[in-house]
Amino acid sequence: MPSIGSIVYYGTHLGELRNIIQWKLWHDPVHQRDEAKESPELKECFKYLKMTSRSFAAVIQELHPELLVPVCLFYLILRGLDTIEDDMTIPFETKEPLLRDFHNILEQDGWNFTGNGPNEKDRELCVHFDVVIAEYKKIKPEYKVIIKDITDRMGNGMADYAKMADEGGAQKVETIKDYYKYCHYVAGLVGEGLTRLFVEAKLANPALLEREDLHESMGQFLQQTNIIRDIREDHEDKRYFWPREVWS
Repeated sequence: MPSIGSIVYYGTHLGELRNIIQWKLWHDPVHQRDEAKESPELKECFKYLKMTSRSFAAVIQELHPELLVPVCLFYLILRGLDTIEDDMTIPFETKEPLLRDFHNILEQDGWNFTGNGPNEKDRELCVHFDVVIAEYKKIKPEYKVIIKDITDRMGNGMADYAKMADEGGAQKVETIKDYYKYCHYVAGLVGEGLTRLFVEAKLANPALLEREDLHESMGQFLQQTNIIRDIREDHEDKRYFWPREVWS
């Protein structure tokens, strides 16, 4: 059942509504999941993919079979990392080592995390993270290296900002330079990882690896959009990502 807000929005944006209806009726995916060949753990992974992001889930499930599972797991791993970072109910003493060591946790059979607050929206992914680890261990070593490297760098970047929040009483970004740096850690690295995965799978031109500006600018755009969209919610949680240099 659509929300009142959605009804009002699409009632005044008929062009967008028409495009959505056309896509629903006539979209013919190039690639489709073969659920009959999936393990119970992998089916669980796709369930959590749909729970944590409807938009990315739709795109990921139509990827080339070579990258379908690696990209799904890449998303879930970083979403698990982000869920720990975002949860302001987790004490810093617990949060920091988790963020900094998350790339090694990927090798720990059966690991899960039940320390998120009850209202954390993606808590269930962390509670059942063992299924993600089980499937991560099955993918090609080349893909694992890329995913682990991005997770390592992102987790340490997140931990650095969480440390500043612990020392200052609130998670905040002071300068535009720090703003871009934070967005790099949480989104620019995602673009790098995806580019490396596609090149490794021979589904993208290796020359893209030399164009860091492309994946970085896309990550910056997406993350800055999210920050602006969530500015009130973040403010209520004492997280100030919109840099003081802009508004002070």
